[in-house]
Amino acid sequence: MLAGWLSNSHQNDKRDGYLSYFIPTKIIPNHRTIPSAMDSISRFKRRSYNRVRRSRSHLSSHYSRFVNDAFSMLKGSEKPELVLRHPQPSHINSDTAKYVSSSYSDTISDSETQTLVNSLTSSSSLTIDSRATPVMEEDLKDLVEEKFRSISSTPELFFETTKEAKLSSEQIKSLIKIFGYDRAYELGKSEHLHYYQLPFPYRENRYIINNYRFYDSHKKSLLSIFKLHNEATNIWSHLLGAIYFLYVLFHDLPNSIIVSSSMVPTTAKLFLYLFVFASLKCMLSSTFYHTFNGTSMLKLRRKFMCVDYSGISILITSSILSIQFISLYDYPNILKFYMCASFMLGVLGIFMNWSPLFDSPEARPLRIKFFILLSSCGAFALLHLVFLEKSIFAAIDVLLPLTNKSIVWYLVGVVFYGSFIPERFRTDYIVDKSIPTTLRLSTDLSVITTEKHIHFRNEPTKSGKSGFFTLWWVDYLFCSHTLWHIFVVLGVVGHYKTLCEMFLKKWLI
Repeated sequence: MLAGWLSNSHQNDKRDGYLSYFIPTKIIPNHRTIPSAMDSISRFKRRSYNRVRRSRSHLSSHYSRFVNDAFSMLKGSEKPELVLRHPQPSHINSDTAKYVSSSYSDTISDSETQTLVNSLTSSSSLTIDSRATPVMEEDLKDLVEEKFRSISSTPELFFETTKEAKLSSEQIKSLIKIFGYDRAYELGKSEHLHYYQLPFPYRENRYIINNYRFYDSHKKSLLSIFKLHNEATNIWSHLLGAIYFLYVLFHDLPNSIIVSSSMVPTTAKLFLYLFVFASLKCMLSSTFYHTFNGTSMLKLRRKFMCVDYSGISILITSSILSIQFISLYDYPNILKFYMCASFMLGVLGIFMNWSPLFDSPEARPLRIKFFILLSSCGAFALLHLVFLEKSIFAAIDVLLPLTNKSIVWYLVGVVFYGSFIPERFRTDYIVDKSIPTTLRLSTDLSVITTEKHIHFRNEPTKSGKSGFFTLWWVDYLFCSHTLWHIFVVLGVVGHYKTLCEMFLKKWLI
């Protein structure tokens, strides 16, 4: 739309060797417009990311239908009309009025937002001519953006317009998803953000208030391994775990009596190596995700998260397979059945991990339940072993050392992970009692209009309390997720030690 105004300016009015510029001052009636789209225009000032290589005819989307419908809902006399003024920028000359078929086609990486902007411009009577779009000076761009901000600062009017437009759930979801992105992107270049400066897709734990990264490059994310922020301990807890399993893989296990002995079946050795590989993969995947989850590219961030969940699924599956192998080794047919069932559930879990619904904050209980269900396959195998051996002691011989050295750590970690302990008890800030549900973020525009002052406040609300026991330090270390990481490492190491003991007992002692 902005480029369209400038294009018309070029085509209709050339004076004194420079291009005249038109700046919108108001939209009538009632200043109605779509602030989410207007806010998105400010992204045109960024220098990098995707270049628009397709022609105007290829930029149509479902948003164009929404805009046409939105304005067609108004009666003829009520249709919005652009009122323009001529600012007379004396400092702009012919040198600055250069065409930007390439240089001003820089846009943002969020494809949905760009589609929204493009469709809005293509739906209006003011169209884009990329061959005749001038580059604006910084002052002029700031003036345009100031006008957009003034228009978009009337949420009640926006809500009125969008209500009349009868937006679909997907259209509302897209508008809400990109809201606040520009602000977070600009702030993230120079500082860490607090919870209320993040767009909704980046909000996962409302009890962690400060030190969120919102980086515009992978290099910054990689270097953040050595900086202090609210993911630092999450990174290092599993990075150290990965280093330990590298040591196991290349030194401890190859030099062990289990691998060197000919009495241990080759299949057993392979299962032991499989577990070590899965453990290493889980630790590296977790480290990778927590290192790069501060990226401003939402789609990549979601993929990184899926890599993390997949690592967890693979670790749990390999743990179950190794226990089933050692406990049902003397019953090959039953062993094959349980191992096939566990393997299929593990594969299903990996596919579930890549579902957008699985990584939402509301899916947290679902993730926990699925991982517990996957783990229960091992318990069913042990119960079957009791039936086969007609003695509970056969299962106890497997379950007791496994529980003492591994399962207990996992269970304690799950308690911290699911309950947000200790950060839920922080008292230095007044934490919101609830957050918008996924349903509201798909259907209710009030979260970015009438409730904008709640969900996108400038500063988190302080309680006035201070001191160590306010738990201010959970923004830096020992939050629930870090404790979960530590207990996972202890559980994985304990599982490896238990497997080694079982192998020794079954084949070497």
